[in-house]
Amino acid sequence: PICQAFTNHKYDATDHKAVSPEYGTRDEVRRLADDLHRRGLKLVLDGAFNHMGRSAPLFRHAAQDPASPWRDWFVFGPDFPGGARSWWGAANLPELNLENPAVRQHLYEAPDSVVRGWLRDGVDGWRLDVAFDIGIDLLQALTQAAHAEKAGSLVVGEIPNYPQAWFPAVDGVLLFAIRQLLLGLAGGTLDGATGGRMLTRIIDDA
Repeated sequence: PICQAFTNHKYDATDHKAVSPEYGTRDEVRRLADDLHRRGLKLVLDGAFNHMGRSAPLFRHAAQDPASPWRDWFVFGPDFPGGARSWWGAANLPELNLENPAVRQHLYEAPDSVVRGWLRDGVDGWRLDVAFDIGIDLLQALTQAAHAEKAGSLVVGEIPNYPQAWFPAVDGVLLFAIRQLLLGLAGGTLDGATGGRMLTRIIDDA
């Protein structure tokens, strides 16, 4: 992701609508999209909408003030590492409460939402990190919002299991099982016949 975040990997967003300053500005992203389009290319951004970063101002406000307007954007409790439900127990990545309508409005439903706003700026699609954690129904709503905002926009999800059930919730999947299969074949830990059967099954399921 290029969004404003604390770490180098940027999956701990502090502001999904802002560009991390070492990459540039939002206006420069607009100009990049225009330049790419003139060259016949398209621009797809990486988005992590299952969680944010612990250093995000709205999370910090929510954590400190039970009356915060962002309190219900997260799930707090003493049993969670760091006091809030987080992705795979990583306290630096508090999960967004996607059941909250205000969170969905912020991410993809509202005209000025993250997904729709960047598409209007010239971006052509989204690659969604840990899309399987978002779930089929919400992914479908996000994809529909993207398509409504920009016809032909692309939504690709990181979904490591069999892809068939995820369509049309997304336009495509990053099926990491194929990577593991190829590594097994190349490394000699998987024989060709078994690898062929596994690949055929993946293709049939698609």
